[in-house]
Amino acid sequence: MKACKIVPVAGKHLFNEFVRFPWKIYRDDPNWVPPLLIQQKEVFDKKRFPFHFHSSVQPFLCKDLEGKTVGRICAVYNQRHLDFHGDGRGFFGFFESFEDQDIADALFKAASLWLKERGCTHIRGPANFSTNEECGLLVDGFDSPPVIMMPYNPSYYIGLLENAGFSKAMDLYAYLGLTDTFPSLYEKASRILKRRHNANVRPLDFKKINEEVELTFSIYNNSWEKNWGFIPMTREEFLYTAKDFTKIADPSLIL
Repeated sequence: MKACKIVPVAGKHLFNEFVRFPWKIYRDDPNWVPPLLIQQKEVFDKKRFPFHFHSSVQPFLCKDLEGKTVGRICAVYNQRHLDFHGDGRGFFGFFESFEDQDIADALFKAASLWLKERGCTHIRGPANFSTNEECGLLVDGFDSPPVIMMPYNPSYYIGLLENAGFSKAMDLYAYLGLTDTFPSLYEKASRILKRRHNANVRPLDFKKINEEVELTFSIYNNSWEKNWGFIPMTREEFLYTAKDFTKIADPSLIL
């Protein structure tokens, strides 16, 4: 495809096309786990999703000459990342495309230009919208469905990105570990730490989620600060994420 048109997403009709487009890519993929449409729409709600309180995004669609949507992308200007890292880096996310380099190139160009207009000098992705949400590109493990907050995409995406000039920034791993026993070394370490620091291990109190979040908010940011790609979460973002997890979490598994 040599000719395609990039359309900035504005208005309800184009936005619905944007959030529903993945169904065209994955409809024959048995391992794809469709996102909840209501959740996808809420992520872009500037009044509800806390990311928009400090940063800005612009979704784009790519259309063929007949007006059919053939790809999508979202440019992400993350002020928190820029304040913390000072690297002039913008992001792209929510990338989906048919296996056509012209489509992918047009989408990457649109996101790059939007970010350049705002002073960014580099672009990284995919990130929906940051490392605190779903991020990364699946390059191995296409034989199984993803788990929560893990990316999933067709195997040809890596080729589209590399042919567009992108290169790997970091290897990210997702593990599925199934064991019937807890390692004895961890059990011993747990007993020592509990005794030494007078620590108490208890289930999360879902009825007091605001208070529980306040206890763990600073611990989360401090403990993750040295990790690659870290972006400190705001209190509003942390609370939103915690409440989102409580909708599906098993209380007995959260301590």
